[in-house]
Amino acid sequence: MSDTVLVGLLSLLGTVAGSLAGILSTQRVTTCRLEQLQKEVARHNSLIDRTYHLESRMQLAEEQIKEMKERRTA
Repeated sequence: MSDTVLVGLLSLLGTVAGSLAGILSTQRVTTCRLEQLQKEVARHNSLIDRTYHLESRMQLAEEQIKEMKERRTA
């Protein structure tokens, strides 16, 4: 094999190895970010659920206060 062909093959192997390493590291970072986003979405959904329940309880409390005021004035 000539030196030119050997250099070309080594360059090809280096390029393939570098590309694969880049793809794998990018995939790891993307997976990590996706997991973090899923955790944030779960926390957000939990907050929305808690807010909904608090608003329901607040509405019930306001209705009870209104009824007590009506009984008091009647």
